[in-house]
Formats: sequence, structure tokens, C-alpha cells
Amino acid sequence: MTQKLLTPRSDGKDAELYSAVTNALSVTDAVTVVPANGEPVDLPPALCAVLLVASREFAAGRGVLVFPQDTVLTAQEAARLLGVSRPTMNRILDSGRIASERPASHRRVKLADVVAYQQNMVAQRQKAMTGLLATSSTVQGDVDGFVSTR
Repeated sequence: MTQKLLTPRSDGKDAELYSAVTNALSVTDAVTVVPANGEPVDLPPALCAVLLVASREFAAGRGVLVFPQDTVLTAQEAARLLGVSRPTMNRILDSGRIASERPASHRRVKLADVVAYQQNMVAQRQKAMTGLLATSSTVQGDVDGFVSTR
């Protein structure tokens, strides 16, 4: 497994540069890099998206951890990534909501499956919130965004 922790300079000297890169990448996904040999290289949009995320985090003084998509995690690592306890993670795995393997005594899950589950949960929450907002706007007695209770 190849993973890389990338961190900005601790003295903050490059903060303006990170902000400038973030601003440039926010308006386009067509970026050309000219290395020292002088031969321009057009970066693919997916790489520009990675650079945008990294530059935003660096501008805020935070590091970025990069993992390949085929990374395999332990149940504990997946739980930490999702912000849940290990017992909750085990229930998620037992229910089959995230596929897992048990090559020996410990479960393993694919990072891609954990990220897909996380994105699905975010989408479900957003859908539920949209439904709640739509329902709350039709409640009788709604005055200036407040519901009369008496």
C-alpha cells in the first residue's frame, strides 16, 4: 500500500502561493505546467481536481493524506474514517452495507467501498433534509420562518 502524507511548510511562507493556486484552479480545469526543460505538459482534469483539493487544504495550513483507490483498510481504520465506533462499524459490515473480507481473523474493507458508503450516507442525509424543509414550509401557522406552538 502506497500512502503519502503531504504537508504545507510550517512557517506559512507559501500560504499566498497556495491561495493563488487554489484561485487559479477554481476557475478552470485546463492547466499547463512548464517544467525546467521547457516542454509544456497539459494536466488532466482529474489531476487538477486533486491539486485543487490539496491547495485548499495547504492554504488552510492542513496536510493531505493520499491513498490509492485500491487501498485495503482494517475495520478499525474504516471506522475512524467514517467517524464511528468499531462496534458500529461491525454492525455496518454485518448488515452488508459495506462489503468486507475476512482473510484471517480480522476484517478488511476496500477504501473505495468505504468512500462510496460515506457519499451515499451524505446523499441520504441531504435528501432527508430537503424533505424536512419542504414539509416544514407547508406547516400551518408558519410566520416569518417560525411555527406557532400556542
